[in-house]
Amino acid sequence: MVQWVALPPHSKEVLGSNPRRPGPLCAEFACSPRVCCTYIEIEQAPHTYAVVLSRPAWLWGAEMGANEHQVCIGNEAVWSREEASAEEALLGMDLVRLGLDRADSAQKAVDVIAELLEKYGQGGNCIENKSSFNYHNSFLISDRTEAWILETSGKYWAAEKVEEGYRNISNLYSITTKIDREHPEMREYARSQGWWDEKAEFNFAEVYSHMDTDRIEAAVRRYCEGRKLLEKRRITAEAMMGILRDKDSGINKQGMFMTRGSMVSVVPKNPCLPGVHYFTGTPDPERSVFKPFIFVEDIKQLKMTCSPCFGQDDPVKMKPRFQSKPDRRHPLFLKHAVVAAIIETKECHVAGYSSASPWSCARPTRSSQSTSSLPRKVSTTVPSPHLCVRGRIHHNHYTEMRERERKSTATEGQRVVFGKNSDRPCDEVQEVVYFPAADHAAGKKMECTYIEMEQAPHTYAVVLSRPAWLWGAEMGANEHQVCIGNEAVWGREEASAEEALLGMDLVRLGLERADNAQKAVDVIAELLEKYGQGGNCMEDESIFTYHNSFLISDRTEAWVLETSGKYWAAEKVDEGYRNISNQYSITTKIDREHPEMREYARSQGWWDEKAQFNFAEVYSYMNTARIEASGSRYCEGRKLLERNKGQITAETMMGILRDKDSGINMEGMFMTTGSMVSVVPKNPCLPGVHYFTGTPDPERSVFKPFIFVEDIKQLKMTCSPSFGQDDPVKRKPRFQSKPDRRHPLFLKHAVVAAIIETTKERGNRIVENMRKLEKDKMAEMEKHLSSGLEDSTSVVHLFSKTIEEELKVYSK
Repeated sequence: MVQWVALPPHSKEVLGSNPRRPGPLCAEFACSPRVCCTYIEIEQAPHTYAVVLSRPAWLWGAEMGANEHQVCIGNEAVWSREEASAEEALLGMDLVRLGLDRADSAQKAVDVIAELLEKYGQGGNCIENKSSFNYHNSFLISDRTEAWILETSGKYWAAEKVEEGYRNISNLYSITTKIDREHPEMREYARSQGWWDEKAEFNFAEVYSHMDTDRIEAAVRRYCEGRKLLEKRRITAEAMMGILRDKDSGINKQGMFMTRGSMVSVVPKNPCLPGVHYFTGTPDPERSVFKPFIFVEDIKQLKMTCSPCFGQDDPVKMKPRFQSKPDRRHPLFLKHAVVAAIIETKECHVAGYSSASPWSCARPTRSSQSTSSLPRKVSTTVPSPHLCVRGRIHHNHYTEMRERERKSTATEGQRVVFGKNSDRPCDEVQEVVYFPAADHAAGKKMECTYIEMEQAPHTYAVVLSRPAWLWGAEMGANEHQVCIGNEAVWGREEASAEEALLGMDLVRLGLERADNAQKAVDVIAELLEKYGQGGNCMEDESIFTYHNSFLISDRTEAWVLETSGKYWAAEKVDEGYRNISNQYSITTKIDREHPEMREYARSQGWWDEKAQFNFAEVYSYMNTARIEASGSRYCEGRKLLERNKGQITAETMMGILRDKDSGINMEGMFMTTGSMVSVVPKNPCLPGVHYFTGTPDPERSVFKPFIFVEDIKQLKMTCSPSFGQDDPVKRKPRFQSKPDRRHPLFLKHAVVAAIIETTKERGNRIVENMRKLEKDKMAEMEKHLSSGLEDSTSVVHLFSKTIEEELKVYSK
């Protein structure tokens, strides 16, 4: 059994696998999650991802497969100095499936498998036979951007990150001195067994390898032949299929242990493009068709490659096990067996397959060889059942949500539209900034506005609209299309002036650390509990403090999270629309909450337990004037949303944010200093478009589009000057002076705003041209929202180029 991964430098990964199993067995090709493993029952994860698996039909796990996040995993049998256990535990094939079920990246899959090895161990019979066949496991794991090798011996393991080029594994240990991660006791165990004397550099393969010469030589041959074939070729799906079909090298194996199923995956680095996973589902890839699979909505079980189920009467489940062997051949296997016999007896050579069949995988013609193996343009209506796109799967409530969408939707099309005005002191500058995704060393610290805290191992790329003096953000989005905005709220509990996390810090932290809305709720709640919220919320010696309310959305759902100190309540937005203002709005529908939130209210005498618990009533501040003012904007916002229900677009939302009569576009001492509108398709293969003004008063500003792609640089025209450690915010006592934080666009806009205010004719012409520019950009973005990005490089400078066009409008 041998498999490889190739990592081209720019566009996509190609993974190939040929599992070899005993002749009587057939591989099953399935995408159905189950609760227990092959031999043992383990704790289920709160959420499992959609998976497609190629597996021996008798077991729960898989030889190879992929998940909805384009993580691909395959395993190999390896033997070490440590005897493989026959005691029933997790099979390596169970670990393949568990890694796919629970991990949204290759590195997380390493974590999942390592943790399960530690907790449950690996062991048990690896073939459907009374005679026991045991081995340790090696795993090749890839995602959109990287690959890992994970090699095990019992509970001990070593992992190597594949930095570039290609990598293959076979039935021998291949990790030598480059060990990027490892079991904490792995070296000490080897030393205690006398396998390593600590004099030589630690080499995992040398230290742990089994000394069965014949087995190692056979595996080495396939390993070396695989490397030669990879070295010779430009790796494409077709090239990988050719390698897996190669019999001379022993890669396409025959005999007692033969190739029972094969897989090739092509995964673009661009997260808006689908991965394509090809499976044979039949023995001998030379005589099989690689059939494409793409993760989309509403996939049903793959009946033609799904073996019969025997339930609790299955000889695998009954003890003693394997006393009989039922017929597990699936429909395609039976048909293929007939064709394979014809090919064998007539000495035919498989040269190709008819493109008329929906299962065909015709080789490209000469004219098409230069094109990508994946569509550059993603469409929501693709004629082929194998080339289409879908939204993220959320088990249990996914279908329910789709039913709601058909009955009641506030937006036009299958999209989430998010909008926010940032109402801040009138002299405050709001900047729009971008921070790329990053990995961080363990134990690294980071500085928020006022306090230092522990950094996360990985932070996602974010685009933020924020007051230029602080670390956090008023609003923003991340590469996973999570959008968050916060609002100041006041409650019975006094807001703390003691420096902690600002609500705006929590906005940024939620975006940097969460890849969906619900996780953002978790992140903010955990940080509130650990660090608290507090500190001056404006750049001034006078103290201005408040609690925070958050509106959080992703591609499929939205949450409202409202806080009072460390206590909080969260409401899931199930359908339609939702708005928040400077008041608590969660009443009796509380989907999640701080475990002590009700008890604290009772202890303070705010709730007597007689009435139904209503968060807004119990925690609200009793300043009537403040509530009435915020209530007015809240109610006016709902009216404007209701008026446009079912037809809410980016343009509609911009119109609402520009509305001054309602108080939504605020003027005076506190005014709208920046605005944001995001349009996020539910289809994960389509980009989200995030519009920011970066200037005060949306009525006199242009909403400029931003799309997450690779190689985005800092947005210089909306980035304020940096003052480093000399910034009056960082020096104590704070805010003793106020530096000029105006960014280039702010300065230009201030001049134009004055012209609009004082010169009616020219001012009207400028505003008219602003709207025309905005509409032109929205029309351009609509193409991307509907059909995807044909060329991601064309939008790398999208936001900055729109600013250049905006400046030309100013001069007309």
